[in-house]
Amino acid sequence: MPLPYGFPADLADAIRAGRKGMTIRPISRRRHAAPGETVALYQGLRTRDCRLIARVVVLANEPIVLQFDRPSIRVSGYAADVDMFAQFDGFADFAGMSNYWAELRDKAIRAGRPVHPPDRFEGVGIRWLPWAPGIFGPIVPEALDRPQMAAKARPDAVLPGLFD
Repeated sequence: MPLPYGFPADLADAIRAGRKGMTIRPISRRRHAAPGETVALYQGLRTRDCRLIARVVVLANEPIVLQFDRPSIRVSGYAADVDMFAQFDGFADFAGMSNYWAELRDKAIRAGRPVHPPDRFEGVGIRWLPWAPGIFGPIVPEALDRPQMAAKARPDAVLPGLFD
């Protein structure tokens, strides 16, 4: 059974439209999907209205650091353009992404769950689409350009019919 990942309605729409190619999750004791593994993306996970958005094959599982006070994003140590990265993650720009993360942090505080510092988040990027051109400058660093695929996995990350 594929690992499930849940998304709010607006990000579910971005996935369906092909504007969101990854999810960023906190480092935790639970395992995250590995390259080559199929995952199930849901809207309203753990609710009565849960709906499958898509099943996709993971291309990469990469360490990500988001810096909110001095806008910067690093993926596997490489600097990314903050607005282009935010767009690849389904947001209009870095400000929209920052606001989303601040809201998540506030909800976690109200629920009594552990939270990341307000100015920084370190986590894991689970990516199912190839990087969009320009995120890392004129060329994608070779280390990030090669899909981290398992031997049995197909090189095309998106399953047929995903965006139909």
